[in-house]
Amino acid sequence: LGTTNIIRRFVTAESESYAAYGQVTWTPSIVEERLSVTVGARYTADTRKADRDLFTLVNDVLDESRSQVGASNDDDYDKFNPSLTVAFDWTDEVNAYVRIATGYKAGGSSESAPVDLFDDTVAPENVVSYELGMKSYWFDRRLRANVAVFESQFDDMQFAFAVDPSDASIVQSYNAGEATIRGL
Repeated sequence: LGTTNIIRRFVTAESESYAAYGQVTWTPSIVEERLSVTVGARYTADTRKADRDLFTLVNDVLDESRSQVGASNDDDYDKFNPSLTVAFDWTDEVNAYVRIATGYKAGGSSESAPVDLFDDTVAPENVVSYELGMKSYWFDRRLRANVAVFESQFDDMQFAFAVDPSDASIVQSYNAGEATIRGL
C-alpha cells in the first residue's frame, strides 16, 4: 500500500548446557543369560540468556509503538531423566524389548517475538516415551526386520507460531499443553 516496513532486530543470546549421563546393563544368569535389564539416567542443567533491541521503521521513520530497547530474559532449567529397558533374546537372531524413557527440552524465548513479549519465555518441554519392539534377522541374516510400537506423552509441548498476519517474521513461542503421539 505504498509503505515500506523495515524491522531491525539486534539479539545477543547465550545458551549453556551441562549434562551427565550414565547407563548400566545387568544380565542375570537365569534363563541362559538371555534377559538383560538396562537402567540409564541423565541430569541436565541449562542456562538461557538473551537481550534484544527491536526497531521498526515505516517509510524510514522510527515507529516507537513497534520498537523496543533493552528487552531481556535470563532463565535456568534443570532436569533428571531416567530410562529403563528390559530385553529378551528369544534366539540368537530375535530380540524383543520394552523401554520406558523420559526426556526434556529446555525453555527459552523467541528472538522474533512481538514487541513487549520477548520477556515471555516458554517452560521446558517434558516427554515420557513407551516402546515395545522386536529386532530380528531371518533367512541366514539376509533379511532384517525391526518393528516397534510406541507412545510418547508430552507435557508443556513447545510450539512457535507466526502471530502477526501482516508479518510472518513475527514469531512467538508457546507451551501448548499436553500431547500424545503414537506410532508403529
